[in-house]
Amino acid sequence: MDVDNGFKYLGREGWRTLGAAARDLFSGRADLVRERVQTLTGKRPDPYDVYECLKAMTREGVDRVIVNFLVAPRGPKDHAVGLRSELMRTRIQEVAQWAEVGIHPSYGSSDQHGKTGSEMTALTKVLDRPITSSRQHFLRMKLPNTYRELEALGIQEEHSMGFADAIGFRAGTCTPFNYYDALAERETKLAIVPFAVMDSAMAYKLNWTPEEAVRRTTAMVETVKRVGGTFSAVWHERFLSDHGAERGWRQAIGSILQAARS
Repeated sequence: MDVDNGFKYLGREGWRTLGAAARDLFSGRADLVRERVQTLTGKRPDPYDVYECLKAMTREGVDRVIVNFLVAPRGPKDHAVGLRSELMRTRIQEVAQWAEVGIHPSYGSSDQHGKTGSEMTALTKVLDRPITSSRQHFLRMKLPNTYRELEALGIQEEHSMGFADAIGFRAGTCTPFNYYDALAERETKLAIVPFAVMDSAMAYKLNWTPEEAVRRTTAMVETVKRVGGTFSAVWHERFLSDHGAERGWRQAIGSILQAARS
């Protein structure tokens, strides 16, 4: 799961919360203002606080669970709750007790050398352990530079090899492989772990309903089983929230996981 937000309402600066509430009010979305107030006053859970949900859904029949946290300072494409939030730091430490924690390098990390390293340092301080897996925000990378930088930082697995607008095998395989740096003519120690499906691609790009996603993805699962491959899928907290425009996707994700288990 990629953590693009952390929380929908909790953990954010007071001025940002007030600004967002005013925006919703002026847009005529009194329901969102009410939801925000109820969440901040503890009368209802934050919609994106789905970590225990993911834990329950993956308790059995799943080989690995990796939760990738976006910890970059806020930017045009980076909207996660920052590490200055004690609640966010606590959630990361809680997740680390039952799942692998990876870094979700920011949108700008592909353009600014060293940005991924500073983000990894910040996350490592919260975890007090090394970070060895990564997945690029928006799948954004520049090859070979992105992979070279990740390898130099000690990343052992990279999980961005997949489509943002389709399902299937971007590298032509469902089996992890070591990245070959063609310009340097060397096989690296960086393992590329392809993913076959992603919730946002199915919902936003392919415009599939949750039911259609289950049907088509189940067929993909069977394809992977026939060749003895590895089925890897990418989810986001808003799709597990069963909230707003993403309502219905939590059940769909559960059905996909069940198909992969059977």
